Amino acid sequence: MLGFERKKVLDAVGEILLLMGFLICIGCDLPLGDDPIDGSDDNNCSSVEVERVSITSNGSQASGVSEDPSISSDGRFIAFISDAINLVSGDTNDFIDVFVHDRDTGNTNRVSVASDSTEANNNSFGAAISSDGRFVAFESNATNLVSQDTNGFRDVFMRDRDAGKTRRVSLAFNCSEGNNSSFSAVISGDGRFVAFESLAANLVNDDTNGFSDIFVIPNPLSP
Repeated sequence: MLGFERKKVLDAVGEILLLMGFLICIGCDLPLGDDPIDGSDDNNCSSVEVERVSITSNGSQASGVSEDPSISSDGRFIAFISDAINLVSGDTNDFIDVFVHDRDTGNTNRVSVASDSTEANNNSFGAAISSDGRFVAFESNATNLVSQDTNGFRDVFMRDRDAGKTRRVSLAFNCSEGNNSSFSAVISGDGRFVAFESLAANLVNDDTNGFSDIFVIPNPLSP
C-alpha cells in the first residue's frame, strides 16, 4: 500500500515537472531514455556509427593523447592537437602538434609546420579549421614556423593546406611582432578572417587598457 501511495505522489510530481518543461523519471518502470509521451528510445544506438579520427593514415591508433577537435562544415576534415609521435612519419620534435584527418581519404597530415615542412620547435595548440578544410588557424610557442619570429611569445598562425604555406597572423598594424602572447584563434567559415585573443599592447594604436583584447585580421593566405 505504501508503494502505491508513493507512486501516486511521484506521478503527481512528475506531471508538475513536465508542465514546467522538465522530464524527470523517478521510480518509474520505463527504461532509461524512453519518452513516456511517445515511447521513443533516445538511447537506441543500434544505428549510430562511431568513427575514430585521431589515427594514422593507415588506420593505426595514436600513441598519445589527442584533444580539442575542430570540424569542417561537411564533416570531412577534423583538425585536432596531439602529443602522439606516430600520426605522421618524421614526427621527431617531441611536442604537441596540430593535425588534420581527412575522413574521405583516410589521410592524416600535420599542419603545425613551417612552409618548408620543418616541424615546430615547441608546442602548438588550438586548431580551428575553415568550412572547406583548406585553412587551419592555430597558436604556437614555436619560433621556427616563420622567419624572424623573435618576440619570445605565443603567436597565432595560419596554414593553407592546399598551398602548403604557413603565415603568422598575430601581427601589429605595421607588421611588427606582438609584444605579448596571442591565442584562442577562430576562423570564419570562408577562411577569410581570423579572430584571436591577445595580451599584446601594440597590435593597434592606443591600446592602453592593460587587458587582453580580441582582434580580427584578414587571412593573409586567402585568395
